[in-house]
Amino acid sequence: MPLAQDPRLLRGQLQTVFKFYTIAITSSYVLVLLNGFALWNVADKTTVIVWLMVATVISLVRYYLSSIFRRDEEAFSHSVWMFLHTLITLFSAVIWGYALMALMPDDSLAHQFLLIIAIAGLCSGASSTLAFSPLAYFLFLAACLMPMSVRLYMIESNYSELLFSLCYIYMYFMWTTCRRNSETALQNLEKSFILNEKESALNEAHQRVDLHIDRSPLGIIEWDIDLKVSRWNPAAESIFGYTSEQMLGESFSTLLAGDDSDYFLKIDHADSSRSRTLKNVTHSGDKIYCEWTSATMRLPDGELLGYSSFVRDITKRLERDELITHQAYYDPVTDLPNRHYFHDRLKQEISRTSRNKTYSAVFFVDFDHFKAINDSMGHSMGDVLLRQFAERLQNRLRQYDTVARFGGDEFVVLLEELDLDYEKSQLQAAQVARSLQLLLQKPFVLDKTDYQLTCSIGITLFNDSSASEDELLKQADLALYQSKEKGRNLYTFFEQEMSQQASRHLQLLNSLRGAVSNNEMSLVYQPKVDMHSNKIMGAEALLRWNNNDFGFVSPAEFIPVLEGSSLISQVGHWVLDQAFSQLKYWYSAGQWREDMGLAINISPKQLLDKSFVEQVEVLLAKHDIPASLVEFEITENVLVENTERITQVLLQLTELGISFSIDDFGTGYSSLAYLKKLPIEVLKIDKSFIDHCTTEGNDQAIVRSILSICNELGLTSVAEGVEYQEQQHQLQDMGCDLLQGYLFSRPVPADEFEMLLK
Repeated sequence: MPLAQDPRLLRGQLQTVFKFYTIAITSSYVLVLLNGFALWNVADKTTVIVWLMVATVISLVRYYLSSIFRRDEEAFSHSVWMFLHTLITLFSAVIWGYALMALMPDDSLAHQFLLIIAIAGLCSGASSTLAFSPLAYFLFLAACLMPMSVRLYMIESNYSELLFSLCYIYMYFMWTTCRRNSETALQNLEKSFILNEKESALNEAHQRVDLHIDRSPLGIIEWDIDLKVSRWNPAAESIFGYTSEQMLGESFSTLLAGDDSDYFLKIDHADSSRSRTLKNVTHSGDKIYCEWTSATMRLPDGELLGYSSFVRDITKRLERDELITHQAYYDPVTDLPNRHYFHDRLKQEISRTSRNKTYSAVFFVDFDHFKAINDSMGHSMGDVLLRQFAERLQNRLRQYDTVARFGGDEFVVLLEELDLDYEKSQLQAAQVARSLQLLLQKPFVLDKTDYQLTCSIGITLFNDSSASEDELLKQADLALYQSKEKGRNLYTFFEQEMSQQASRHLQLLNSLRGAVSNNEMSLVYQPKVDMHSNKIMGAEALLRWNNNDFGFVSPAEFIPVLEGSSLISQVGHWVLDQAFSQLKYWYSAGQWREDMGLAINISPKQLLDKSFVEQVEVLLAKHDIPASLVEFEITENVLVENTERITQVLLQLTELGISFSIDDFGTGYSSLAYLKKLPIEVLKIDKSFIDHCTTEGNDQAIVRSILSICNELGLTSVAEGVEYQEQQHQLQDMGCDLLQGYLFSRPVPADEFEMLLK
């Protein structure tokens, strides 16, 4: 029978062969010794000795070969090992064949029978021990039984031929038995390999499962049908702080911090796994949130074995999500809701008011002159003030009202459920607005210094969904703008006309963008004359706009639009360039005297422009005019905001030779201290005071006070808007220096002003 081709089977054959080697060698050698002892007196002693010695050597060689195999199977290849085994088996058989031929006595039936029995027994036993090496067994049979058949045939007996034949019959029978044993042994070996592989695979699968469970980052817990822990992996130990020994046999309720005891009951009725976030408690008593995914463990017949759960600690993730949500919907400075949050709340409130028709209100609250705090104290102190005001707002409003910060010093308030009646709702909103303004009467403490501020408020009411949240906020913003326009520290309710004004504002702004390039802008000049002699002492350059669509637009309308946009820098530069060019023409023609000044209005944005001083220097050089002929008019409000920067710019321009006047003096917030510290040479008294200066009263008193200030500080006084002779006479008596108004001349184009100069 050929050797198995499968290396695993061949290796298994060799291992089985050498497994029985020691027993086979020992039993064979014992038989050698017994037969040697039995034949000692009936056979040639020398032959017996030689036979015993050779048998001993072969046995030792077989022992040695077996020991090598046990120590190192890889010493030879499988085929070499099988060859060596077959060869040494043949030598062992030859020894017995030799004994039959050389040692079996002719006259001792007992000794013959003993030797034959021994060889027959060896052949019978070898059919099992050599079942994995059929070739070796065949050679063993041949080497043993063929000499036996010859020796039995040589015995003088009537049965010699029968005995001869029986040897070969026995030989065939044993060979057939060996083949059958060999096939059975190989089949068993194959089955054992398959079983070993299955067992190995099963063990490996168990090991993999154990590794997955033990090394899983998820807590894996198995429960019996009574919800007692039957398995608890290291990740579960890490999450909950309980060891496996502490938790085995413990109830599910041990881990619960909330009322979730019905969790597994719901899993019983589900067809698949069920996920849920549960509030749990750790061994140390800490409350954590875990995401549980659990399923039933059932046999194919539906019998419930228990439950398996996968657990993940999501406490930090929830905290992080909560932080992200807070950052997305809350202001980092005041911790008030931000624009996004307020939009959501306002949207919900619009929906609610549409159903029950109760009015609600949106407030836009803005500090007056908050920028001065930031510039003087720094943004960190500004943030402290915002936080203090936010705290006051929250304490003043109802719990279900919403206050938010949109940025800067802009706060928005949502008042809910005022009244079904509009006028009553308006009255309630007005009361809240006044109370919010009263919140600012108590000084804010910044760096151990008290600061008192005011605020302007815009209010819009709504009780339906006709306006979106963006439109309502726009309405409140427009109302706020009106509060600021009226003088600040006021509250104003939105009216539809405001929206129309805003639309007009936007249209004007869009048209202004191309006003300069389309040659729609022009300058006119109004003379300033000596109060007593009516001699022209200078002029004020005034901007005019004649638009192709709107026609002539009043400066009172378009100048605020310009100043509220970035266009003021572009248009302001154009005004300077045109005014300097005209001044150059009059000066070169000898029509403009050295003691005359051309006043040009400068906006706050121009003064705060970092390149403004350089622009003025470039234009003075371009037109080659003395800076002393130029006078810049600024409003006194400019002196309050950005004081340090404005002061620096004024001083730089004064060094160039430019003089300064304060326009509309008496209507703003400037302090008399600025008149001493800053290079101001001219005060222009606002027309609102001049209109009633001929009548005794507050306006006349204010004019007298301003003229007194000018006299004390050596400043030139200019009365604006003088229209009547009586006003001129009154101002002469009061000591006013110059007048400007319709009494002498309206603002006129350059060519008409030139006629006045002549």
